[in-house]
Amino acid sequence: TFAMPRDTIIPDTLVTAENIPEPFLPAFKRTGYAVKLGFGKKDRFVDLVYFKGKDDTASITYAQYATLIKRSETAGHDTVALDIKPQENAALGIVARGDFMKKVFLEIDGAVSIYTRDLLAKAYDNSDFAAADALKPFITVRSSTQLLAALITRIEYRHRSFKIGFGYDRITPDYETMAVWYFQNDVQRFTLSSAWQMLKKKMSVTAKIGLEKNNLLATLATTSTRTLALLNVFWMAGNNTHLNIFYSNHQQNVANERGTLADSLLLAQAVNVASASLHHRWGSLKRSHLLNIIGNYQSSRQHNDSEDAQNIHAFNLLPDYSITFEKAQLTLLTGFEYNQFLGSIRMVNYGPVIGVTQHFLKKKMTASLRANVSFNYFESNLAAVTGRAYFNFTYRLISRHLLKLRLIYLKNAAKKATMSGFSEMQGEIGYTVQF
Repeated sequence: TFAMPRDTIIPDTLVTAENIPEPFLPAFKRTGYAVKLGFGKKDRFVDLVYFKGKDDTASITYAQYATLIKRSETAGHDTVALDIKPQENAALGIVARGDFMKKVFLEIDGAVSIYTRDLLAKAYDNSDFAAADALKPFITVRSSTQLLAALITRIEYRHRSFKIGFGYDRITPDYETMAVWYFQNDVQRFTLSSAWQMLKKKMSVTAKIGLEKNNLLATLATTSTRTLALLNVFWMAGNNTHLNIFYSNHQQNVANERGTLADSLLLAQAVNVASASLHHRWGSLKRSHLLNIIGNYQSSRQHNDSEDAQNIHAFNLLPDYSITFEKAQLTLLTGFEYNQFLGSIRMVNYGPVIGVTQHFLKKKMTASLRANVSFNYFESNLAAVTGRAYFNFTYRLISRHLLKLRLIYLKNAAKKATMSGFSEMQGEIGYTVQF
């Protein structure tokens, strides 16, 4: 028999050119075990993990495999994926976390994986590979055996008002174990991060810088390098006023290592994101007021032959004001929305926003209605007017049971002969139980 995905078994005598599934991937029988040895406590420990896995080379016979290849080719299927080989893997890992002197925090997550891609390949001894005999208790070294490694480290110094940390990650190309196969590989990453609290903890500043590259063994035609810079500032100007500013810059460059690619295929991209938000609340026991102003800007620039076609700039501004009548449990909202997109074409849409929220039964029941009208422009010409209405209803039956109703109505009125208008209605009913 051949092992099929989802544990489906098809006897060999029933496999024909007509009923071979696509794709049909046989699998060797694989067994494995893992051992974990730990020292320390919950917040300060060292764990050692050993894993061993191996395929049974006799679980698929050559005659069965040859028959499968022949019948798959007869059915017109691609047989490249059927070129499977029995494998073996031994991996040793270490996980350590802890603090020292209550100020230095260290985290290490590393592993070494010895992976044999073909158990039928030639076996080595010390004359072929210096450590072949020493590794025999763990794995037989063959011509298809790879030595792979992964390391993720973090070290951070923590003070009462600030902290600074450094991270280093390195994962070799093709890194894999039979226990975990989804690791990102062929990457090296450096990160430097810091955070400060000042003005009696009313202001906090977070910054991060990172550098990442691939092609660690210089075997690829190109090398991709990425840099990241991030800054976030939060300021509590008063008990009722909050200001947040965020900025990030992400750049990616692909360098040609062999001189065989056209310059237009080499990526050189810079993405900038900036945002700011202001929240201010004031009022009395009878009425409270809330002012929100949120602005975002994002740009993406390509520095190659296709630069003009792929540069993108986007900006949006969302100011709104709401007033709450505490006794009536009623909130009224008004605002404005502005969005601009500049790429191969220029698009702008803007319009007013209104809303109302009403609480009932000591806030066990809430109903809200929000609506906006958007004027949509393409290249300075009015293309459409879009109206949206959102209705939300929630009712808390008992402490952990919540009933929800949501309705959305959209109406788009086209203003250009080449466009057509439309309308749509969406509804959603939900019941939530919290545990």
